[in-house]
Amino acid sequence: MEKIGKTLLKASSLHKTYEQGGQKLRVLDGLALSAYAGETIAILGVSGTGKSTLLNVLSGIDNIDTGTITVDGKEVTKLNQKETTQYRREKIGFIFQFYNLIPTLTALENVMSGWEAAGLPEKTAEMEAKQMLERLGMAAKAEKFPEQLSGGEQQRVAIARALVKKPALILADEPTGNLDPDTAEKVIEVLLSQSKKTGAALILVTHNPAIGALTDRALTMAHGKLTDRSDSTAVGKVRVA
Repeated sequence: MEKIGKTLLKASSLHKTYEQGGQKLRVLDGLALSAYAGETIAILGVSGTGKSTLLNVLSGIDNIDTGTITVDGKEVTKLNQKETTQYRREKIGFIFQFYNLIPTLTALENVMSGWEAAGLPEKTAEMEAKQMLERLGMAAKAEKFPEQLSGGEQQRVAIARALVKKPALILADEPTGNLDPDTAEKVIEVLLSQSKKTGAALILVTHNPAIGALTDRALTMAHGKLTDRSDSTAVGKVRVA
């Protein structure tokens, strides 16, 4: 593909092994991945191939056995625990598959927490959070607590929280899995436009080839490695149902 901007992410020779039932399970096997600023990448593959593990090591949530990860000029694999926490706070917008909202905070407060952790003044954080909730069709639910929201609504709040701080790298683990087709399509549009608008690299894990067709690149994960897909282009409007 044509280069979009500077190389924002470069991961080389990633290896990750887990112990399972007394045996070693190799999840990442020399995996390599690069992403430019403003580039959108979908990663497809069946369950259990290590897609979520890859997002976890890129974000610093999990450690790799060997290899290097550099994000926005920072070599993540050399950071200590305090530096890794700061890296996640400043550089990463992570959209988890199961929301991870704070139950004692409203939708608005959950979204604001992303900005406030980065040191933004409260009034500015509130304004930015309200705008992001509106983009995702959640303005009317801003004062609701997570338990008062449906699964799909909680997911949209989680997406707003990840995007509001304008991270350099957006990592999305099945972000539309709990959404109806129309809402899923709107969410994907927001993710793609946010990447282009802010210059963030977007890496999105999905089982849906139609979503992969909307990104700049679609890759398949199998046997601990990534390969290019030949069906990563689309003609006309693609539904993400």
